[in-house]
Amino acid sequence: MMAKKTIALIAGGTSGVGKRTAIDLAERDFEIILIGRNKKKGEEIKRELQEKTQNSAIAFYAADLSTKAGVATRLKADLNQIDVLVSTVGVMLPELHLTADGYDQNFVLNYLTHFWLINQLLPLLKKSAQGRILLVGAMPFAINHAKVKLPTLQTKSNKYSQMPVVGEATVGKTLLVLKLSEMLKDSPITVNIFQPGYVPDSSYGADTGGLMQIFGKIMGRFSKIDASIGAELATAKDLASISGKFFNEKRAIVPLSSKYTLAMAQAWWELSEKL
Repeated sequence: MMAKKTIALIAGGTSGVGKRTAIDLAERDFEIILIGRNKKKGEEIKRELQEKTQNSAIAFYAADLSTKAGVATRLKADLNQIDVLVSTVGVMLPELHLTADGYDQNFVLNYLTHFWLINQLLPLLKKSAQGRILLVGAMPFAINHAKVKLPTLQTKSNKYSQMPVVGEATVGKTLLVLKLSEMLKDSPITVNIFQPGYVPDSSYGADTGGLMQIFGKIMGRFSKIDASIGAELATAKDLASISGKFFNEKRAIVPLSSKYTLAMAQAWWELSEKL
């Protein structure tokens, strides 16, 4: 009888950090579930990864991750459990685009998507002997010097700038990790956030305009290229009980500013439940 594979679900796994992590985990004989918006691209990436890693246990689900319904219902019907959830979805759109629900896509895809997906898939993660949830953060300086407050939730395009929105979303993800780690402290599920290093085909170079492409190149000078930190955090035995932490691309824990409190994490949680 063949041993059961460990299942990793990677949201945003068709490019950038998600794809890098999918390759690393597939090479470690994980069963990989990719989620992305573009079905044609997703199927191409699935075949590419199967050939590259010689692992046939790779599937792709097409989903609009800017909506709350998303893909969770189909996943819960098809899967018995998930062992690792790596949520790498993110964009930096230079102009305001509203979702069908009337929310800023930059805020939704950089924060709300993660909140929705994790909450909807927690029942599957709880069936794992040791579940792990991983989110992608930003450079430590950016996270620790950000204003930690409730989001503005922009809906008007006058003088719109994506940077404050993406910054607020990153603060939200960091607080989400704190809240979830507190909620799940008596369970076998850990929740952490990490700086991925620089992956050349990440969203820093896509649909962001010249400013963010320059930012991506700067990150490349100061970060480890194609870091495999996502896979390391998903598999390292010595991290099995570590939760609520921020890791850099070298696997070192970065202390968070005292501005990141459980009280603010709770405030973000309550707001998110209403969206």
